[in-house]
Amino acid sequence: MTVEYRWGDGVQLKDKRLYVQNVGNLKVKWHREIPDQATIHCAYLKREGNEWFVVFSLELPDSAPTVHPGQPVGVDIGLHSLVALSDGQTIENPRWYRSTETKLVQAQRTLSRRKKFSGRWRQAARKVATLHRKVANQRLDFQHKLSRQLTDTHSLIAMEDLNILGLSRSRLAKSVHDAGWGQLITLLAYKAENAGSQVVLVDPRFTSQGCSECGCIVPKDLSVRVHRCPECGVVLDRDVNAARNILKRALPQTARTEPTVKSLSLDGCSREAAVL
Repeated sequence: MTVEYRWGDGVQLKDKRLYVQNVGNLKVKWHREIPDQATIHCAYLKREGNEWFVVFSLELPDSAPTVHPGQPVGVDIGLHSLVALSDGQTIENPRWYRSTETKLVQAQRTLSRRKKFSGRWRQAARKVATLHRKVANQRLDFQHKLSRQLTDTHSLIAMEDLNILGLSRSRLAKSVHDAGWGQLITLLAYKAENAGSQVVLVDPRFTSQGCSECGCIVPKDLSVRVHRCPECGVVLDRDVNAARNILKRALPQTARTEPTVKSLSLDGCSREAAVL
């Protein structure tokens, strides 16, 4: 449930407390301070389970453009490794939902046996909601840290322009949703803009099959996790090989034209606080 307020029309700050019309002054635990140069446009009060949050929509002045000193990197996102980089680094997929799935199944079975809208049904429903919220928070926290690390380190981040919506409707749907590819790309895009970096999306075809050294096509199915080229003899992790191909496709694109970047508009950004 979410309620929207225009700033100053029914909601405002008073001595570090949030005043809401017809409710009063609310004690707030701040996630982070609101910048002095920010202009607040809206406040959204939302309820998640038994917790209440307020999200501020802010407008900030444009920051001065910066030149990022880092090296470009290719990033292959997947299900075996969540991220593989062209420099050889791989980050395992934490599989947040899969690790909590057994508890969720038990909680949902308990919920299904309760009489709907009874006291015990509401208690079981809160438990299911709490587990789902925990998984979502774990995923978001991990991806915020990962995206910040990549954008602070690299001047250009090349990724595949995947049809995530189509993949989320396939037999891999649960794993794709668990990995949260779309959310990761979105976080990378707006953080890159703030850091002076770029996110470039390239054609994903044959990035896994092509050899990153000689360019020949080496067919392999998903079960084959190592790339072995019969022409040049290179042996690489399958995902690292794909990441290097992705970077090779992105570099000529950025040299010819402005990069194709999928990013969030930075006209405003959100700041979240918990209402206690």
